[in-house]
Amino acid sequence: MGFGYNEKTNWYDQYFEKGIALPSTGNDTCENPLPVGKHHGALTVRATVASSNASIPAGSSVTFTPLFSATPDGEFVVPSPAYAVSVSAPAGAAETAASGEELCTFLLPDSDKEYCKIKIATTGACTGSLDVAMGYTAR
Repeated sequence: MGFGYNEKTNWYDQYFEKGIALPSTGNDTCENPLPVGKHHGALTVRATVASSNASIPAGSSVTFTPLFSATPDGEFVVPSPAYAVSVSAPAGAAETAASGEELCTFLLPDSDKEYCKIKIATTGACTGSLDVAMGYTAR
């Protein structure tokens, strides 16, 4: 694996959480705070389907929101301006992804806070689990 331009690369063993279950019509926050500091747009978040298939019912969505804190055990809050990324299923059909498939990748916004967690919110009865990892964008 290289670090070429536009390649998707995970940081070794840097997971916000492995195997987090998609919440069914609610939200959950990944348990691991990761140090991100000022990275100037170089870090990404990759959500990959874990051991079981994932399903998003028709007309439903999964939303990923980064939360930031100055300390790993402090209060994690939404940055200002607010930032979130959603994956939606069209009104007529459910979206499914098999184990190992990427559900989404997004750039982590820069923050003056040192630590980050990822909140996952769903609408509809989503099923499956995700590995949510920190990645790096080679430039």
